[in-house]
Amino acid sequence: METVLRYFAPGECYDELFVKYNFFHAQCFPTLLSRFLSFQIVLGAVLVKVPQIIKILQAGSVQGISMLAIFLELVALTFTGSYNFAKQFPFSTYGENLFLGVQVFIIWLLIFYYNDQAALGGILAVLYVGVLYSLLSGMVPLKFLIYLQSSAIPIFITSRVSVSLNA
Repeated sequence: METVLRYFAPGECYDELFVKYNFFHAQCFPTLLSRFLSFQIVLGAVLVKVPQIIKILQAGSVQGISMLAIFLELVALTFTGSYNFAKQFPFSTYGENLFLGVQVFIIWLLIFYYNDQAALGGILAVLYVGVLYSLLSGMVPLKFLIYLQSSAIPIFITSRVSVSLNA
């Protein structure tokens, strides 16, 4: 338990908060709160798209789901996660991108499967994994990752706009 608490309250903050019970320490309380909230966001992202995946599987259909929107969301998540990984930011600052990315990737594959394009989906999945590997392995220069990261928000907005236009 102490190891977990030391993650949320690093260094002398552990003693301040959990030994001295000074829960409102000016420097330690915001650190504790920030780490706890970051952890909750990552934890919450683990299950965000699971209900949609289950619904697709139960219905055996992807009717009403925009392939373009899902693809753009996957691209935006990939760019953001790759940049944060390359910059070696703490996992708690970008971990939700990983979990959401995996779930969106599954939805993307299900779209191909239920549209009788499983072979195409498999080929594109292999290509995506190759691109992802190149982004995460350091093969892509950081300067280029910065450009990709800065394009993530416009890509995500485009994803949402495409959904509303198809509705």
